[in-house]
This record gives sequence, C-alpha cells and structure tokens, in this order.
Amino acid sequence: MESNNQSMQEKELEEKRTKKTKRDLQIYIIVFFAIVIVLIIFSGLIQQRNMREMQSSQQKYQEELEKTKTTLTTNSSALKDLQENYLALQKSYDDLQAQNKQLQTQADSMTADSASANETISLYESLLEARRLNLVGKNKAARELLNGIDKAKLTGNALKLFEELDKKIKR
Repeated sequence: MESNNQSMQEKELEEKRTKKTKRDLQIYIIVFFAIVIVLIIFSGLIQQRNMREMQSSQQKYQEELEKTKTTLTTNSSALKDLQENYLALQKSYDDLQAQNKQLQTQADSMTADSASANETISLYESLLEARRLNLVGKNKAARELLNGIDKAKLTGNALKLFEELDKKIKR
C-alpha cells in the first residue's frame, strides 16, 4: 500500500507540477500576447503620427509646387511680353535704319545737286562779270574770264550770251 501510496503521491506531485507548468505556460502566453498587443497599438500610433506628418509635408510640397507653377507661368508670360517688345523694337530699328539710309541717299543727292548748282551759279557769275567788263571796255579781262568758262555746261540764254560775248571780244 505504501507503494501504492507512494505512487499516488508521485502522481499527485506530478499533477501539481503539470498544473503549475500549465499555469506558468498560460501566464507566459498571456504576457506574451499582452506585449504583442501593446506593440501593435504602439506601432499603429506611430504609423498614424507618421501618416499625419507625411500628409502635412505632402500638403506643403503641393503648395510650394503651386507657387512655383504660378511663378513659372508669370515668368513665361513676362518673357513672352519681352520677346514681343524686343521684336517690335527690332522692327522699329530696322525701319529707322532703312529711313536713315533713304535720307542719307537724298542728302547725298542734294549735296551733289547743290555742288552742281553752285558750279552753275559760278559759271553765270563769271559770264555776267565778263559781260560787265566788256561793257566798260576791259576786253582783255573779259576774254580771260570767257576762256575760264566751260561752254558745254551752259544752256539757254547763258549759252547765247557766251556766244555773243565771244564774237564781240574777238573783234
């Protein structure tokens, strides 16, 4: 009986140990799951905070992007206006250059005409002076003046006067 008793005691002891082990195992599992749940909640909170920060950053970047687009549009518009103004000024400059060239050509033509007119006036003055000298009897001085006049450049009444004086003074 003793052996039976001993065997029972061992069984009871074994049962107590098994219960204690089961209970310890249950406590470990409960603590482990509690830690896992706390970690899951903690990571959820951190993820939620990170999402808010990311949304805030994304909103700031979006605002900066909109500002940059607005600035770019404004700058593009200003550049287009500047290009149009430049082209208009370039056209005005080219027109003024053409007008300047035309006026320079006219001025050169007028200078040439003026020189020709001055030469003609000088010829007529010489012819009139020769006539005056002839009238006062200074034929030799009148002849020298007539010899300095280019007959080919005279026309109309001036040519007639030259020929008359030329005939009178030869006599």
